[in-house]
Amino acid sequence: GYDLLKNENLQLKLVIKEQAPKIGYYDQVIDKNGLTNFRDTAKMLGWKPKAFNKLLEDHGYIYHAGPKKTIKPYSEYVAKGYFEIKDTNSGFPQTLITAKGRSFFNEKWGKNIEQRN
Repeated sequence: GYDLLKNENLQLKLVIKEQAPKIGYYDQVIDKNGLTNFRDTAKMLGWKPKAFNKLLEDHGYIYHAGPKKTIKPYSEYVAKGYFEIKDTNSGFPQTLITAKGRSFFNEKWGKNIEQRN
């Protein structure tokens, strides 16, 4: 009866709540062919964006270039497939992190345990 439906509804709501972050993660990644920006990658790995960028810079993966202090990856890590540089609508190239790069950084410094598999 009614109580059974109410209980089932409650259980489904819990499943949705539990799955929502994973769904959001996959939606973000699939939308860009597996590429994510630094901010989204930082969140996925459990970091604050500024701290994550500093970590990457301190360990020699990225640097800031030009008057706009654009984030650029060192070419050896582009060659390894951790980063891709894409032209944007604004005319400025944007550095994005690949699935391979995210996996690599997750192994090194990931804080979100559920995404470490």
